Amino acid sequence: MFWLFALAFLCLVNLATWHAWAMDKKYALAGKRRIRETTLLWLCAAGGWPLGLVASQVFRHKCSKKAFMHKLYVVTAFHAAIVCLIGLIW
Repeated sequence: MFWLFALAFLCLVNLATWHAWAMDKKYALAGKRRIRETTLLWLCAAGGWPLGLVASQVFRHKCSKKAFMHKLYVVTAFHAAIVCLIGLIW
């Protein structure tokens, strides 16, 4: 039962991350107030990093911001390490 809730949570977080990236790109093109980078990073840290990485390429958004992308890669590496650790322990 736990794994079902974990999977549902990850799906929702990834969809929210994708939506946030899309809206931020839309706001950037329209010259409106943007979504904070910290919000995008927290969504990725909560588990939305897979679609965060994909959305950055699909929307061509945030790709040129090296500092932001570096932080996103650190979040991704952290999650990969956690998954590997769980795999070793399990």
